[in-house]
Amino acid sequence: MEKLGPTGHRVARRLGELRRERGLTLGQLEKRLTELGRPIQLSALSKTEKGERRVDADDLVALARALSVSPNSLLLPLQITADTEVELTSAVVLQAEEAWTWALRDHPSMRRTRNSKGTAALPVHRLMLAMDVVGASTRSNVMRATLRNTIHDLLERALLMCGISEDLRDPHLDRGDGLLVLIYPADQVPKSLLVTDLLPRLAALLQEHNETASDQPLRLRVALHSGDIHFDSRGVFGEDIDIVFRLLNSGEPKARSQQSSRFLTATISEGMYRSVVRHGYDGIDANEFEPVAAGEHRGWMTSVRRPGADHVFQDRQR
Repeated sequence: MEKLGPTGHRVARRLGELRRERGLTLGQLEKRLTELGRPIQLSALSKTEKGERRVDADDLVALARALSVSPNSLLLPLQITADTEVELTSAVVLQAEEAWTWALRDHPSMRRTRNSKGTAALPVHRLMLAMDVVGASTRSNVMRATLRNTIHDLLERALLMCGISEDLRDPHLDRGDGLLVLIYPADQVPKSLLVTDLLPRLAALLQEHNETASDQPLRLRVALHSGDIHFDSRGVFGEDIDIVFRLLNSGEPKARSQQSSRFLTATISEGMYRSVVRHGYDGIDANEFEPVAAGEHRGWMTSVRRPGADHVFQDRQR
């Protein structure tokens, strides 16, 4: 085998790190790869992690899918400081932040920063899903580190199961104990899909996780909204971003999520309720949603069942 370069060695190291962070054995990773249509034998995976086997482009994409990360997460370090350097080739070394900027340069969201006058560029439309851990403040930092990996993995798997692949959304925006997902407007991702498919699938994955978890059950609350947002060099902003986080973090939705007997609760915006829920599309029962106050806004809240239950959503709380 031709000797690996610095990026090849980093992929090998990151593969082992990401697999262990997710609690996967080599056998479990082998099974996921087979299901994705890119089988790699256990012995080959072991050699890959040891830097004794080269990863080609098809392997890289399949491994990233199986680990619920982007290929960049295998190619570049995630834990960086101002002094972190990344050796791309034997002749090219960049600061880590510069390397990530380069890797993401052609992503659509990176092209929408500021216009020539230095003011905010024109807004773009997104479906928004904000998510947070219920009772996160009661957990230690060690437990939170594990939870962060878990919630990213569960949501990524649910998104892919619904056909919402990485090319249909911006990179996840980390929010400490939660995250924000921004989905492009597309015919294959109608707003109703988030209610009828994504939420129940996430509930099912969450229940599966809790059935095998050794610590206290993981419970999540999510908020759904649709609207216009802005990007700049520091991230994303705009009134509709504020609204989705009001729906997520206001007192009444938070209190009800803590009282719910389900592992997953969801609050949707008034706009999404009017355009999706109240019309009673297949898989949606408007009677399962109850109005809640979210600051100066009104949302509609439900507790989510996994697929296969008598109906998609749990009875409303009274």
